[in-house]
Amino acid sequence: MRILLVNPPCDPRTIGLRNMAKIEPLGLELLGGAVKGRHEVRLVDMEVAPRDLDRTLAEFAPDIVGVTSEIVHRTTALEVLRRVRARHPRCLTIAGGHHPTMAPDDLKATLERCFADEMWSHDGMVSAESWATAQNVVRAADILKADVAYDEIIDMQFVKSTLASGH
Repeated sequence: MRILLVNPPCDPRTIGLRNMAKIEPLGLELLGGAVKGRHEVRLVDMEVAPRDLDRTLAEFAPDIVGVTSEIVHRTTALEVLRRVRARHPRCLTIAGGHHPTMAPDDLKATLERCFADEMWSHDGMVSAESWATAQNVVRAADILKADVAYDEIIDMQFVKSTLASGH
């Protein structure tokens, strides 16, 4: 599966840190590193290379695009998602980061639905059943072409060791 992770540029009207430093998209790098080797992964940092998105979309044809977003990326992240959808209408798009996950009503509804569907558990564990549910969603969208075994995609060692240590 081809996965593209995008760090959108800050809104041009933003005043602050973007004028002093370029912040590495560490969260996206960690996500990419976690699936590298099992999937083909690319990262576009539009703060550094804003024109790379269109070139990468043309050359790479991703199955999944993940966009990170803080409040300073609200409009630019949406524009990235629009551009992805225009070029690859069947591509699964995912928005993550502080902004899309911290609107209280949306976060509450998302969590309630994920717990109700048993996609997540309160202790942080991802069960084989929850992976099966998530896999069915991606298969139904015709993005994932073949089943992927739970052990091939889910590694709960960190959660298990954290729970065992009492943290």
